[in-house]
Amino acid sequence: MTLRTLVTAGLTILTLAACTGTPATNTAAGPSPTPSSNQAAAIRLAECMRANGFPTFPDPVKDDRGRWSFPPESTGDWLPPEPCRPLVRDWKVAFSDVPPASAEDLAKTRDYVTCMREHGFPDFPDPDEDGNIELTDRFRVLADTDDAAFIAAHEACKHHLPPKPMK
Repeated sequence: MTLRTLVTAGLTILTLAACTGTPATNTAAGPSPTPSSNQAAAIRLAECMRANGFPTFPDPVKDDRGRWSFPPESTGDWLPPEPCRPLVRDWKVAFSDVPPASAEDLAKTRDYVTCMREHGFPDFPDPDEDGNIELTDRFRVLADTDDAAFIAAHEACKHHLPPKPMK
């Protein structure tokens, strides 16, 4: 398994774990949707992605648990454009059945970022208020190419990452 896969999986888990509460930035939306009611959020996200530089972004499909998602082979590693980022969060909130991240897990994520900076990556991105780490293009390239310094930093720091959330 490549470092890129490990980092992506870890950050995805952090994202999903941190995105299960009521959206703080979208108070007009009302209560958080249930995992089975995320079709509308998925459709809004697909429409936004298509309108903002991803014309072939797929339609959502229903999984065996009744949740609407996107085929992984058709989305690849996409970084959503700025106008779509709130919709990604809304979709993840509606999709996820992972418990919300605790204050302790958010602190661990910040410790991981601090460690990465101390290990030679002073521009490693801060986590957002939900504990999500959005990798910049530079760090995606380092992970994609299995950069030795990046691998060493991640290996030295990964003990700070919170454990994988239980469903």
